[in-house]
Amino acid sequence: MHCPHIIKFFGASITESSVSIVTELCSKGELGTLLQDSRKPLDLYTKLRMARDIAVGMNWLHSSKPVQFLHRDLKPSNLLVDDNYRIKICDFGFCVCIL
Repeated sequence: MHCPHIIKFFGASITESSVSIVTELCSKGELGTLLQDSRKPLDLYTKLRMARDIAVGMNWLHSSKPVQFLHRDLKPSNLLVDDNYRIKICDFGFCVCIL
């Protein structure tokens, strides 16, 4: 599974007391937090590019073959922002796979 707008999963660690997931780093954090930060307003071009990233990522999930994925929990806190202000869709806890 590879799409530039879907968070990359590298691995997981499960112990008796915890579960840890290792993904790529998105240093700018959640989209919702970034949009609310009035100290760093985003220009219109960046916002439109982010909207396109989300649309492309969701389209990839919904049209992937042989298995389609339905995210079912798309919200700003499940959209991470990398160093280049590109969006990565994450948190597939409510995801449904359709064969």
